[in-house]
Amino acid sequence: MVNRADAFNFAWASTGYFRLSRATFGELVEARISTEALIAGLVAERREPAGLERLREVVSRGSTASVLDDNQYLAVASAFHTTVTGKLGNRGLALQGRSLQEIFTSRVRGALNPPEERPQVLAEHQAIAQAIFMGQAPKAERLMREHMTHFIAWIRREHPRLLDEVINWP
Repeated sequence: MVNRADAFNFAWASTGYFRLSRATFGELVEARISTEALIAGLVAERREPAGLERLREVVSRGSTASVLDDNQYLAVASAFHTTVTGKLGNRGLALQGRSLQEIFTSRVRGALNPPEERPQVLAEHQAIAQAIFMGQAPKAERLMREHMTHFIAWIRREHPRLLDEVINWP
């Protein structure tokens, strides 16, 4: 029984429907790319002060994070995406975007970019955030889409079978 309307519970419930429809992880990734790109653009358009301040904090933490420490890197990378999807001011899109992230990260928890690629990932986060801060919605959307597409290309290379798996809660 779900007792809270949060991304984790929505993700958990949605997973059953994804599994029954035989949706693949690759399809979920496509939905996540589209949703997060859309949300990044909307966050840039709306520029809500509380959301922008939180995003500044997260990006600042990313600039000092050790790319050699898996836990630290995962924390700042996840916080970036959670902050962007959660600071839109649209609870429906935020719940959807964050639940897709929950399902995604529950499955790829061990599939992190290698340390030598992590500075580039964090630089992409900074570029997306800068576009958001400047109110450049089309640019924020484009950069988020490119950023997510880079990560999926890495998964496709390193874990090729993953994208064909039917979605299931671990």
